[in-house]
Amino acid sequence: MPLRTQNEAAMLAVFHSSQSGSAKVAVDYTEVRNIRKTGDLKPGMVLYESYQTAYVTPEEAVLARLGASPKAREQGG
Repeated sequence: MPLRTQNEAAMLAVFHSSQSGSAKVAVDYTEVRNIRKTGDLKPGMVLYESYQTAYVTPEEAVLARLGASPKAREQGG
C-alpha cells in the first residue's frame, strides 16, 4: 500500500477517535490476517499481533479532501 494511502487512512482513524484534536497520535496498523476477535471482547474490540505504529497529525486540508470535516463529524459522517 502506498505511504500516502496509509497516512490518509491513519488520519481518518484519528479523526474518528477520541484523539481527534491531538498532534502526533499513535495509530497501530496490521494485515487482516493478524487480527482476531474472541467472544469475551466488547463490540468493536479486537486482538492483533505483528503490527506497526504510525504517528500522525491530522491535516485539515487532507481531511477535507477525503470528505471528513468537523461538520460531517457532528452529523455522524
